[in-house]
Amino acid sequence: MRAALLHTYGGTVELGEHPDPEPGPDETLVQVSAAPIVPLDLLCAGGTSYFGRQPLPYVPGVQGVGVVRTSPDLSAGERVWFATSAGMGPVDGSLAERCTVPHADLVPISADVSDAAVAALGTSAIAAWMSLTWRAGLQSGERVVVLGASGAVGQVALAVARHLDAASVVAVVSFLLSASPCGEPLRRLSQIAATSPATSSAATVTSPIACAVVGSNVSPVR
Repeated sequence: MRAALLHTYGGTVELGEHPDPEPGPDETLVQVSAAPIVPLDLLCAGGTSYFGRQPLPYVPGVQGVGVVRTSPDLSAGERVWFATSAGMGPVDGSLAERCTVPHADLVPISADVSDAAVAALGTSAIAAWMSLTWRAGLQSGERVVVLGASGAVGQVALAVARHLDAASVVAVVSFLLSASPCGEPLRRLSQIAATSPATSSAATVTSPIACAVVGSNVSPVR
């Protein structure tokens, strides 16, 4: 099969041929359709991970989306999101045509969301959802402030807060003063604010910190 292979820590992955994975008794063989490159992939591939260095070459990719080919637990053709231990243990990851995954690391997908969107959300969406629901116990009508709101976790947190009917959602981001007008972070947040059913706005300020409010008025943070 075709796969992205890391031959040297700190080097560039190369596309090449790699043996097809053989699933174990409790593993599912997944035909991969989308796989993101996340910070953990870069950390492991750089050789400085706290998990230590794994045998080379290996296929990076700690999460992905695909369909089941063979499985002791799921039906062939079922759509799934999955996680792997690539870079953290002696296993291959999702940046390949096929991947073997333990059953505990599979999540069936029933929602009408594209494979690319699910792959991009991944554990970032889980982190945002768990932070606001399990950890914070967000209730309808409460106010939410999201720090680092231009990142993947932050952007999902904004959407989750709105979904859970927060009274106001404040997004705090940093940006380069040389950017015009305030760089990519505020452009993203302006788009997010524009999708809110309530009146929304984003602040443009001459400070390294700005905030946008989804569904409420806005004041700059200095």
